[in-house]
Amino acid sequence: MNRCAAAAGETGMIRLAAACLIWFALALAAIAEASLANLEQLQAEWDATARRVETVLGQGWVSTARLEELRNELARQRDEASKLNAAAIAIARPLRDRLDALGPAPADGAIEAPEIARLREELTRQIAQAEVPVKATETALRRAEDLIARIDKKARERFRDELLRLNPSPLSPSAIVRAAEDFATRIDSIVADAVTGVQRGDSRRLPALLLALAGIVILVAVRRRIIAWIENRLAQGLAEEAGRARFAAFFGALALSVSWLVIPGAGMALILLALETSGAAFGSAAPVIDDIGWLALCLVGAVWLAETLFGGNPVMQRHFALRPKAERVARRMTLLLGLVAGLDLLVMRGAMSGWLTLRTLSVLNLALLVIGGIALHRLGTALLRVPEPEPATVTGEEGEEEQAEPDPRIVLGRAIRRVAVGVMHLAAIAAPILAAIGFYALSRQIFYPVLFTTALLGVGIVIVALVSEAVNAATEGRPGRLQLLPVLAGFVLAIVSLPPLALVWGARESDLAETWRMLVEGVSIGEARISPADFLVFLIIFSIGYALTRLIKSLLRVTVLPQTRLDPGGQKAVVSIVGYVGIVVAALVAISAAGLNLSNLAIVAGALSVGIGFGLQTVVSNFVAGLILLIERPIKEGDWIKVGEIEGTVRRISVRSTVIQTFDRAVVTVPNADFMTSSVLNRTHSSNMGRVVIRVGVAYGSDTREVARILQEVAGECSLLLRRPAPKAVFTGFGADSLDFAVYCYLRDVNTTLDASSDIHHRIAERFAAEGIEIPFAQRDVHLRNVAELGEALRGSTGRSTRRG
Repeated sequence: MNRCAAAAGETGMIRLAAACLIWFALALAAIAEASLANLEQLQAEWDATARRVETVLGQGWVSTARLEELRNELARQRDEASKLNAAAIAIARPLRDRLDALGPAPADGAIEAPEIARLREELTRQIAQAEVPVKATETALRRAEDLIARIDKKARERFRDELLRLNPSPLSPSAIVRAAEDFATRIDSIVADAVTGVQRGDSRRLPALLLALAGIVILVAVRRRIIAWIENRLAQGLAEEAGRARFAAFFGALALSVSWLVIPGAGMALILLALETSGAAFGSAAPVIDDIGWLALCLVGAVWLAETLFGGNPVMQRHFALRPKAERVARRMTLLLGLVAGLDLLVMRGAMSGWLTLRTLSVLNLALLVIGGIALHRLGTALLRVPEPEPATVTGEEGEEEQAEPDPRIVLGRAIRRVAVGVMHLAAIAAPILAAIGFYALSRQIFYPVLFTTALLGVGIVIVALVSEAVNAATEGRPGRLQLLPVLAGFVLAIVSLPPLALVWGARESDLAETWRMLVEGVSIGEARISPADFLVFLIIFSIGYALTRLIKSLLRVTVLPQTRLDPGGQKAVVSIVGYVGIVVAALVAISAAGLNLSNLAIVAGALSVGIGFGLQTVVSNFVAGLILLIERPIKEGDWIKVGEIEGTVRRISVRSTVIQTFDRAVVTVPNADFMTSSVLNRTHSSNMGRVVIRVGVAYGSDTREVARILQEVAGECSLLLRRPAPKAVFTGFGADSLDFAVYCYLRDVNTTLDASSDIHHRIAERFAAEGIEIPFAQRDVHLRNVAELGEALRGSTGRSTRRG
């Protein structure tokens, strides 16, 4: 009865589980069917778009704007297909998991429970149905990516062909004359429209116009006074250079830099307002006046860079100093380059470019590039005129002053400056030559990106210098972690500058969007996908875990462990082990939180094990030995040990090595594996007690028992020795020159070995002198044989020497 009831219970449980699984499968199937119905409509739209794109690509020529429009549409459909594919995979994955939970299908002839068989069949059918949207979205995704790749290839080929296109040379006299006539005609038309607009202007705008003109006059009148006042305040702050004066100098430099941006900007804004209110924006003059804003922006930026970097600002001269004459040249050339860039935006890229012929544009481009090339070349030459720093000297071994090695940062900065100036000179020479030959697009693609990059570098130098001055003012020049802020600011500026630099150097907006998509979606490593978001999650979780680990270590070190009976070395060992375990746990939790499946790392770990077995064998053995040292604690910090030929005090034990300070005050780093493979003498492992042996010899004929008694009494008088066990004098034997004795003394602290030995030796010498006991020293008797023959030989040699003389 019990067996039948148990069997019936098991059957009921199986049926209940099967029913739940079937219900869940049906619910997922309903969701899949709903998405599939929506997918059919989207798939029809995707197919129509793909066909239209293929038709356009098959045509002979299509505009670049049309290509970009089609690419954006394909990118939108690709994103939709990617999202639907992820949703379809999420629907199909639980079905596969439940089918895997049922185990493999029974072999031929095997019998399976009817409920399980029906569930297996139903799940198989639902999986096949759920795979339909997965395959459909994958197909659409691959097709969209293929078409996008074809459009990108076509756009790159078109850009390359445009750069390498050779147009008629603008140096021919007829081309110059026609270009001058064309440009003059267009300017006359624009001026006529502007005059007409002013004449037809509304009289009600007259007060606004007068107000704008009055603002311009006021700015011109007070600009010099405002800037002179700021420069005086800055000079006062630099003269004091202490305490709050550092902040005064920083804020003065900041205010001076901002003033050179705000005052010219306000003047240009008032000029544009005056043009708008005067009614000059009429007819063909309207778009030109709108484009004048770009000219004003370039001029304001050039004024700001010229005055901030090369205007004699003493704060900036600390970070970017030039010789006085070079500063003046650099300031003028920067203003001229700003004018060239503004005219290029106004004439060559603005509305006027659509009204001028290619021949006229080529002549104007050559003129601007010649002027800009000269200015860029002179600016680069001025940037190399750096004042030579005073050579640093050091005191040599003989007390003489010697020239010190140059600062590596200065050497690196000079090398980078030379490379940048070399690129500027190359662009300044190559661009006008190419424009004169007829390479219109290539000449522009070389000159203006270099000009924009140079301006961006100047902006970065100003910002990093201001951040550095702020840090110096906050820290009063003391070294610390805040000194890394200028480096961090430079790194952030470099990252932020990458998109505009890429656009200037020829990248398209779609290229940037594609790069951003790759960064967001991440890269696939096996079945795992790592994205910047996952990496950010990893950093945040690991940082939190690391902070908690340090907090726990601090609590153990300060609060918990001092209340235990562990010695200081044992407390440090516990803190170290907790720190390593905390870091490992924080790393594992961060990896899991970032979505990285650790099981996927099994193959990588297997491959790394080979490298560890060969290349990292020593590192791993030292690491394991370090863990053993921390756990078993055969040595601890503060111990007096001897390993091999090295003897000293243990200062620090890490997982890789142990630091020992010898008695010569030298620091020796010993790999932890040496403590496992060689004998280690530890004089202070369990206690600081130790033994010292004093050896002494007395002359033959001395009373040995009296000597032993005196030695034992002398040793007992030393306060550094233990009373129990008491010192013991032993007659050790008969030496070649003395009767040898040894005194075995036990020290309270082994670290006082030298003091105890010296004190006992002094006492022995004093006592032996008082008792008349002689301490012998080695003596030798020399016996001469055949003295007569030796004397005759000596007399004969003396006689021969006299005759020779």
